[in-house]
Amino acid sequence: MKRIRSFTETEAFKYLVFGVLTTLVYYIFMYGSLAILKNVSGKAAISEAIGQIVSIIFAFYTNKKWVFEHESNHVFLDFLNFAAGRVIFMVLAIVLKWWFGDVHPSILMNLFHLSFDKTMLVFSLFIQILNILLNYFYSKFLVFRKK
Repeated sequence: MKRIRSFTETEAFKYLVFGVLTTLVYYIFMYGSLAILKNVSGKAAISEAIGQIVSIIFAFYTNKKWVFEHESNHVFLDFLNFAAGRVIFMVLAIVLKWWFGDVHPSILMNLFHLSFDKTMLVFSLFIQILNILLNYFYSKFLVFRKK
């Protein structure tokens, strides 16, 4: 029981919990705005932007306050740095998906011996795990580093 309690107090556990909450915030705002904008042209892109923006703000606040417990007088600069990292890793995910999904899908399909759809599902899971790890280390060592 002591082990479980000490694990729940770790930075990595808090990052995981708030990561799940960030994902929920993203889906709530993305689907909520999609429903509200049902008759608006470009609703998919607008709702995606709303979901991403709100979830990045939520993730920044929770990571700063509860995960990394970061004290700073430069909140706006910290936020810009945090958001820049999220955007960079999002672009990396898009490029990986494009390269292995659109340009060279046979590489992963032959590797996994799966259909295109199943290969993309497995690859998407891999990208999400990679994204979580990269964002954690980026946040820990570049955005919310201890002085």
